[in-house]
Amino acid sequence: MNTPPPVSESFAPVVKSRSGKQSTHPLQTPQGFTLIELLVVIVILGLLSAIAMPNLLKQAVKARQTESKQSLALVNRTQSQYRAEYNRFSNSFDQLAVGMGLNGGTTASTGNYIYTLDPVTDPQNQATITASPSDSSVRSYTAGNLRYTNAGQPVITAIVCESLTPGSASLTTVSFTSSISCPANYRSVDDTASGN
Repeated sequence: MNTPPPVSESFAPVVKSRSGKQSTHPLQTPQGFTLIELLVVIVILGLLSAIAMPNLLKQAVKARQTESKQSLALVNRTQSQYRAEYNRFSNSFDQLAVGMGLNGGTTASTGNYIYTLDPVTDPQNQATITASPSDSSVRSYTAGNLRYTNAGQPVITAIVCESLTPGSASLTTVSFTSSISCPANYRSVDDTASGN
């Protein structure tokens, strides 16, 4: 059997590494990153974070506002049920027992909002609640219930209103005339808190 003679290291191919040093090992690959490669990665990460950060902050604000809309919608529904049972609206979170961290008398707070069951002149037919934000970058909210008679039948209607501008400087309650409506500088939002 003929076997080829062994190849000595002097015949192995010469490979240059990035550092310029010569290596005779044919499988040796360069190790590490160059400064330019690292700078490109840092620039790309910086651009991505500059684009993503404002969107992330907007989503955090929307989440806080959604908490308030859902809380007020829940209070409205619970007030309607309370009115049907006790013939008046409640002025205490403990009586309503809505949960969501809303406990106590007329005022309750979460990390994002201070909720107040506002006094009304006619608790048998009206109820209001305001949500004052603890952060001036989020909107304030107000909501209310109104019981009235239509064609001899009692009707309870509810509304949730969102301030047009962030902050609690424009905090006010819903308006009662022959119906219930949002105050000036507020708009009505749907009862499902869909993120409007």
